[in-house]
Amino acid sequence: MRCHSTPDRAPKDIVEIYGTDNGYNWQKGQVIATAIVYIPMDNALAVAKKTATTLFTIGSAGIILLMGIIWLFLSNGVVAPLTKLQKKTTQISLGKELDEDIGVSSKDEIGDLAKAIDRLRISTAKLLERCAGRK
Repeated sequence: MRCHSTPDRAPKDIVEIYGTDNGYNWQKGQVIATAIVYIPMDNALAVAKKTATTLFTIGSAGIILLMGIIWLFLSNGVVAPLTKLQKKTTQISLGKELDEDIGVSSKDEIGDLAKAIDRLRISTAKLLERCAGRK
């Protein structure tokens, strides 16, 4: 604070630049000036809103696309084969279509079920042939 105590104690180049009237007799801890910085938020908020809208749109589209893929997978891989097995099993229980293959060939649990139903179809056909031969 030496350079701001009195004009005669301040460096000569400071006195030449700023004069002897202002900027002297400052005390430690004294507030001399304040600066207010104004940052406009309109642009930042507009960019944030646009980014949030874009993220929401991309996220929504991704979820809808994922739901469509899951629906297709479940429809083609699970529901359609089970519906076909249900119809074939109903026909077998009525004694119809015993000479037709089940027509479901997959290597998972549904395929195992189809093989079991096909064995049931063959067994039912043989049983009906034996019963028809006895009469």
